[in-house]
Amino acid sequence: MMSEENSKKTSKLKVYIRNTALLMLIFVMPLVSWYYLSSGLNYQKEARAELKEYVTFPKFDFQTQYGTNLIQDSLKGKISVVHFFSMQDKNLDQTLEKLSLIYDQFKERRDVLFINFCLDEEVPENFSFRTYGVDKKLNDLVQCFFLQRNDPTIRNMLLQNIKTPIAVKENPTDEFQLQATNLPKGESYPFLLLVDEHQKVRNYYHIEKDPSMGRLVEHMAMILPREKKEGAKLVRTREK
Repeated sequence: MMSEENSKKTSKLKVYIRNTALLMLIFVMPLVSWYYLSSGLNYQKEARAELKEYVTFPKFDFQTQYGTNLIQDSLKGKISVVHFFSMQDKNLDQTLEKLSLIYDQFKERRDVLFINFCLDEEVPENFSFRTYGVDKKLNDLVQCFFLQRNDPTIRNMLLQNIKTPIAVKENPTDEFQLQATNLPKGESYPFLLLVDEHQKVRNYYHIEKDPSMGRLVEHMAMILPREKKEGAKLVRTREK
């Protein structure tokens, strides 16, 4: 049989465990929760602070791979991931694979567009961007578009209007740290653009840097327009 002394030790141990658990519940756990919640809020604030309003996306009116027209006004009320590419880019397949993965995360959102502008003024004879989009898993009549022109319009739009971000200077002459870029033919523009529902370029994301791609997805989720619930009606209560 357990001695009286051992019984007292066991009781004290139980009380100690109970009091320790209570202390954790009342004081420690709320502090831990507050720390993680505060860290999360700070993280969101830092992420949101990265979203600027660099430039308004320039006007355009091009035919898509589906035979329809896509214009600047098509971006209103939606967010867009914009890609300027060359068919001669050796890393193009990898880039489009990343875009396809991002598209998969947002393919249920009709207000998210993926717009691919081809910088090449000439493409191979009998080449079909419609077939190309299917092959690259970016085939969606509402969300995914490939645009090309047989003139320098798209290239000029990129170089003159979009430009490229540069390293931050102590005394910048350009508030948004942008400059025209001398992009050689046969090369893709190294950044994806995030354009908001008001047609403002909010940030640039380096295609070859995976953390930058991850940040793009986070920023997309942050600025997505709130979904409208279909069939929602305002019902007034009957006055008595």
